[in-house]
Amino acid sequence: MQKYINEYIRWINNEVFPFWAEKGLDQINNGFFELINENGNPINSFRRSRLVARQIYSFSKSKELGWKGDSKEIIYMGLNFLEKNLISQNGQIFMNINIEKSNSNKDHDLYDYAFVFLCLSELAKNEIFFEKAVSLSNKSLNWITNNWRHNHIGFKEDPKVSDNLRSNPHMHLLEASLSWEQVESNYKDRWESVSDEVVDLLLSKLYSDKRFAVSEYFDLDWNHTKEKSHQVIEPGHQYEWGWLLLNWAKKRNNIKVKKIAIKLINTAETYGFNKDSYKVINALNFDYKVIDNNSKLWQQTERLKAWNLISKDLYFNKLEREEAEKKVIQSLITINEFHSKSIRGIWKENYIANKGFALGPTKASSLYHLVAAASTLKNTTLFK
Repeated sequence: MQKYINEYIRWINNEVFPFWAEKGLDQINNGFFELINENGNPINSFRRSRLVARQIYSFSKSKELGWKGDSKEIIYMGLNFLEKNLISQNGQIFMNINIEKSNSNKDHDLYDYAFVFLCLSELAKNEIFFEKAVSLSNKSLNWITNNWRHNHIGFKEDPKVSDNLRSNPHMHLLEASLSWEQVESNYKDRWESVSDEVVDLLLSKLYSDKRFAVSEYFDLDWNHTKEKSHQVIEPGHQYEWGWLLLNWAKKRNNIKVKKIAIKLINTAETYGFNKDSYKVINALNFDYKVIDNNSKLWQQTERLKAWNLISKDLYFNKLEREEAEKKVIQSLITINEFHSKSIRGIWKENYIANKGFALGPTKASSLYHLVAAASTLKNTTLFK
C-alpha cells in the first residue's frame, strides 16, 4: 500500500501544488480563481468565502506534505483577501464577492463558516497566525451563535433562500471543530462543545437507524423530509460522516458512535459504490435505489479517508484491516484515473457512468479534498 500512497503524495507535491500556486492565484486582485479551463487557464467568476478558505487550508497543509514552494506568501495573500472582502468586523462571513463590481453577497450559509473555521484552525497551529486565527474564529462563532442558532439544536439556514435544513454544513462544522480541538487556546472547551453538539444532532435527528444513513435535507424542525425530491442519500457523505465520527469516537472513547460510523461507511460501500467502475456514485433514494449513477472526484477521496482510518485502527481485527487496505489501494487507483492526461496538476471532476470522463473545467474547490486525503494518508488522521 505504501507504494501507492507515495505515488499519490508525490503527485500532490510535484504537480498539483506547483500548478495551483502558479495558475490558481489572481495576481491582480489577490484571492484565488474558482475554475481552470481544459487548456489550463483560469476562468474568472465570483469569489466564494468557502473557496478562499479551502485554498488557504490546502496550502497550509503543503509543508506538512513535503512541498518545497513558498506557501507562506500564498496564505498571507488568501487571509488578507478573506479579511478585506469576506469577513465583517463583527464576524459575519459573506457568501461571495463579485470582484469586478466590488459587490458582496451577504446571505447566510453555515457551510461558509465551517470552511473558514477549518482554515483558521490550521493557521492557528502556526504561531505566526495564531492570534489572528483565534480572534477571527471566535468573532465568527459568536456571530452565528447570537444570530443563527436553531431553537432546538444546531444552526438555521437563511430563511431568505431556504425552507429546509441541511446536514452537510453541520458535517463540515464538525470537521472544523475537531480540528480546533487540536489547538491549545482558551477556547478549546468551546470547540469541544461544538463537536459534541453536532454529534448529538446526528444521533437525535440526522441519522436514520432504519436506513443506516444520514440524508441531506430536513424540515425546519429537523425531521426527515417528506418531499420525494429531497429524499436523497449521498454515498460520499456517508464515508465522510463515518470518517469524522470515527475520529470523534476515538477522542471520546465512545463505542456507540464508532459502530454508527461503521454502519455509515458500510451503507456507502454496499449501495453507493459501483463495483464495475470502482467509483463511488452520486446519489441514492431512501430505498437505496440509484438516482444518479455518475461519480465525482471528491467522493473517491472520502472513501479513501474512511478506509484508511479503519486500516490503521486496532479496534478492527487483522482481516478487517487488510480488507480496508485493499480498498485504500483501490481508491488511490481510481483517483489516479481522474488525473488530467494533458496538463500536469489538474484533474477531471466528473465521470459519466458507462461513458467516461466528462469535459469541463477543473474546480479549485476539489484541491481541498485531495489535500485532506493526502494528509490523512501521511498522518492516518487529521485529529490526533
